[in-house]
Amino acid sequence: MAKKDKTLETLQAMKKMQERIAKAHQKNERKRGKEKDRER
Repeated sequence: MAKKDKTLETLQAMKKMQERIAKAHQKNERKRGKEKDRER
């Protein structure tokens, strides 16, 4: 049971990390998009 709980916690932590990375990636994409518009 304890092992199962730990796996669940790890999965949730990984999900949180992935969400954070995805959000950061979206921010970077938006920034890059603005820079491209400026170049044009």
